[in-house]
Amino acid sequence: MKKIVAGLVTVSILLSLPLIAEAVDLNGRVGIGYSAFSPLSGWSMRYWLSEALAVNGVIGFYFETDRNEFLLGGRIIYKVKDEKNLNLYLGGEIGADLRQNRDDNFSIGPFAGAEYFFAGLPNLGFGAEIGAYYESADSTFATLFGGLSIHYYFGAPEEVEKPKEVEKPKEKKEKPPTPTPTPKKK
Repeated sequence: MKKIVAGLVTVSILLSLPLIAEAVDLNGRVGIGYSAFSPLSGWSMRYWLSEALAVNGVIGFYFETDRNEFLLGGRIIYKVKDEKNLNLYLGGEIGADLRQNRDDNFSIGPFAGAEYFFAGLPNLGFGAEIGAYYESADSTFATLFGGLSIHYYFGAPEEVEKPKEVEKPKEKKEKPPTPTPTPKKK
């Protein structure tokens, strides 16, 4: 089963070549946020290693009477397309969910997603994902999920230096011609 999942993730990544366009520059930036409704739901830290590749760690805590959980996982993200305010990506995730009074859970699976940046908020990304995963606690394969996320990215992209204004040559003010004195009449 592990070979099938690894094969699906590898094929998905290899079939998707990045198309570079002008988009929000995330290279070398760190995003802190929250991911919900996926096997790895929790607080998230995403670091973009390059323009197209990111690693994402997730940690989650759930405290209930007789049912505490601790979740720890990791993701790798490969951006396949840049739009002006939208990034489309593929990835894979792996995680462990340690549970009190229940079987611990191990999950692994591929996903596809999109992250949108509003024009006035280039550091705030809103994401949506779909994917499939295997859970060891339920012994089910290819359970589908849809997830949502939000990340705030620190370290604004480098500002492009604005061109300097060219000084216009100062116009020389010509002195009006001096009037010639007129002879006085006697």
